[in-house]
This record gives sequence, C-alpha cells and structure tokens, in this order.
Amino acid sequence: LYLQPSRTTMATSLYFSSYTIAVIGALLLVVWNSSQDVHAFAPTVSVSSKTMSRTVDFAASSSLYSSDKNSFSMPDIDVSSITEGLSEIDIDRVVANVKGDNEALGTRGEYYFLVQAALILFIVIGGLPILGPYLQAIGGPGLLLGGVVVGLKSLTDLGSDSLSPFPSPPKGSTLKTDGIYGQMRHPLYTSLLMIMAGLSISTNSADRLLLTAVLWYFLEVKSDKEEEFLMDVYGQEYADYKISVPGKFLPADLMDDMPWNQK
Repeated sequence: LYLQPSRTTMATSLYFSSYTIAVIGALLLVVWNSSQDVHAFAPTVSVSSKTMSRTVDFAASSSLYSSDKNSFSMPDIDVSSITEGLSEIDIDRVVANVKGDNEALGTRGEYYFLVQAALILFIVIGGLPILGPYLQAIGGPGLLLGGVVVGLKSLTDLGSDSLSPFPSPPKGSTLKTDGIYGQMRHPLYTSLLMIMAGLSISTNSADRLLLTAVLWYFLEVKSDKEEEFLMDVYGQEYADYKISVPGKFLPADLMDDMPWNQK
C-alpha cells in the first residue's frame, strides 16, 4: 500500500529540513570563524567581593578551542564559591546603590536600565503590549517595502558589471562610490536584512527573527571577506572609500543619531 503524502506534510517537512540546515550551517560558520583566532577565546575574568578576590585565566591551554586536539573543551572554572559569594551579598548596600546619593535624574544612565528592563519584560511575556498588533500590521510590511526599495536602488546603482553573488568582484567591474553606495558600503545586504526582518514581524515568527539575526552575523562575516577581495583589487582607492563611507549596512549619519552614540 503506497500512501501519497499530502502537500501540508511535504511543506512541513521542507520547512523543518530548511530550518535544520540553516541552523547547522550557522553553527559550522561560528566554529570555523572561531578557529581562525584561538586566542579570541582567551580572556581574563576577575571576580571580587569584600572578602574574596579570584582571577580565572582562560589560557590557550584551557581555551574553548584546543588547537592540538582540534576540538572544543569547556574552560576550567571553579564554581564552588558561588554559594559563599551569594551569602555575602549585602542587600542593604545594593538598595543604597539603586537610591544613589541625590544625583539628578538621568545622570546615572537610568534610561538605559529602563529600556533593558522593558525589553526583558516583553521577551518574557512574548510580545509588545498594545503596540504588538500595530507593529505586526505596519512595521513588518513597512520594513518589507523599504527593503525592496533599498534593494532596487542598490541594484541600479551597482550596475550589471559589478553584480555578483560571490564575495570576489567580477573581472572588469568598477568600484561604485556614489548613489546609495555613497551612504553605506553594502546596501544590498541592508535590503536583504530589512526584507527578512519585515517578513519575520509580519508573520509573527520568532524563529524567522532569530534566523534573521544569524543572517546578520553571517553577512558581517561575508562582507569582511568581500572587502578583503576589494582591497586586493582596488587597493588605496577602496581604503579611502572605507574612510569616507564608514557605514557598512547603515548610513554613518543615522548611526551618529542613535542614542548610544550621543555624547
């Protein structure tokens, strides 16, 4: 007896297969990227309290990545002192730290904490109160449409001679430094991220949003490799371009206006 699978079953299987492949690919990319710089995982962490001062040194011998074994290993961290350290926390002192010493409101960075607390709350409850439906109905499609516009402008400004899906520029291509490329160096990737983020919000999909974040990391890595090729091809001309256009995925003026960049 042969059972013909339904379209729903096939679509579901295809979705989960694609999801699994994407996650595995992202993990392999992280592993490969990490292996390029073993010492990036060798920080020194200091933990201190009133009666305790310990230093945990993640040396190369006990790194997350072991070059001689070509495998990952857990760092050697002493957790036996956690209970002792928790018992020594002075709640009254913590409360006094929160109250402060009559400083003016906003001078201690309170707004950063409020945003942090709000984001944690929204993550716990699984959405944005009141704004959630509007964000899904307006913000998602808005990002999608904006991403399409940015993508079309990027394609027309880039031209067919320089258009390629690969990091290495095609032979006979020219360096584009005007139009939208005078605002950011990789607007096509910006378009892709906007479209994926818009799709994630429109469909209310946490999985898609998480994979969009993974895609952002991947495009950071890919664009770095792409710029290595561009430096080899264009040399000082591209170095000057990076100085004049510092933004990779967003215009520098927009980044300067962000609250965390305000002095």
